[in-house]
Amino acid sequence: MESGRRHERVRVCISTVYEDLGREVFLQTLDLSESGLFLASDERPLIGTAVGLVFSLPPEGQFLRVRGTVVRCSGSPEPQGFAVTFRGLDLRGSRALREFVRNSTAT
Repeated sequence: MESGRRHERVRVCISTVYEDLGREVFLQTLDLSESGLFLASDERPLIGTAVGLVFSLPPEGQFLRVRGTVVRCSGSPEPQGFAVTFRGLDLRGSRALREFVRNSTAT
């Protein structure tokens, strides 16, 4: 695990619905952890923006609807996009994410 990170991340591309300010945008994850994700995007939402996310974990399609907060934006030469930390994740969602990350790193 990278130093300074609370949870292990896995590189994964998952179609995600990003919701903020009454709009929905379809984006792709670049990575995912039990505590958040990074979305590829040309947009730069303000740090601290409250957002909604909807996505399914492969391969079974475990559907998750979560709330989060934008915590970091990056651009060239780093992957362009922004990081979201999950907020108020329920027990079912937390377990699903933990198992997905564990299974993805075990291969």
